[in-house]
Amino acid sequence: MALLVIIIILCLPIFLFLFSVNTYHKNNKKKIKIPPRPHGLPFIGNVHQFDFSKPQVLLWELSKIYGPFISLHLGVVPIIVVSSAEMAKETSKTHDIQFCSWLAKIRKLCGSYLFNPSRAQSFRPIREDEVSRMIEYILKSAASKQVNLSGIMRSLASNIICRIGFGKRHGNEYEAISGRSRFLTFFTEIQASPVGFFVTDYFPFMGWIDKLRGMMRRLEICFQKDDRFY
Repeated sequence: MALLVIIIILCLPIFLFLFSVNTYHKNNKKKIKIPPRPHGLPFIGNVHQFDFSKPQVLLWELSKIYGPFISLHLGVVPIIVVSSAEMAKETSKTHDIQFCSWLAKIRKLCGSYLFNPSRAQSFRPIREDEVSRMIEYILKSAASKQVNLSGIMRSLASNIICRIGFGKRHGNEYEAISGRSRFLTFFTEIQASPVGFFVTDYFPFMGWIDKLRGMMRRLEICFQKDDRFY
């Protein structure tokens, strides 16, 4: 009797896990026509076929086999991949509300208030001033040492963004080139954290794994730094 109780206790997490997966699939299954997709495996879908280092290459190869409109299952999360200009126009412009209403609103907001011709023209003096500073720095530095163009371009972009967004340059002249820029270090962390591998992205009911791996804590720290910066 004691052995039976132990077996039940050990097997209970497995049954609960399988039950949660089945429930998730039932709640999220919709009666729609699904675009063609490569055959995947139960539960993990197409994760084992996905090249996370070069996703654009894989998606291009799949589009040549299955067409410009395909579907994938990364874990239990279904996604739609558009690989042609015609289909991209249909999804992001003609039928943008049906496919991505939030993206449509952001695009209209940016087009109307941020990136319209008059607003872009108003920032021309800032861009010209920063480009002049960059050229001057390159001319002075190239005579005596090698010039890190990647660092210079990052500094140029960050200075333009800060002057447009906050009204001032952040940090000293091209300090990012020597790795001393707190702004660019912070910006790099903010970019890297959300695109890291999160189990939750593919299995939403398994967020506890990301907590054990410390990924959620890492995100919280980044958001705290973000709040302090602003």
